[in-house]
Amino acid sequence: DDSSLECSEHMRFCRGRNIMINFTNLVHRTEPIRYKMDVLQTGDIGGYCT
Repeated sequence: DDSSLECSEHMRFCRGRNIMINFTNLVHRTEPIRYKMDVLQTGDIGGYCT
């Protein structure tokens, strides 16, 4: 199956199917991530599309 990611305006709510999110970089963060806009980096979201 293909992957999909749909988000509302301003990305407040998102719905995804068959996606991969890489959270391994968050282990090294020392500050709280709540309300941060730089939590995910380029390449941290992936999936399968035909």
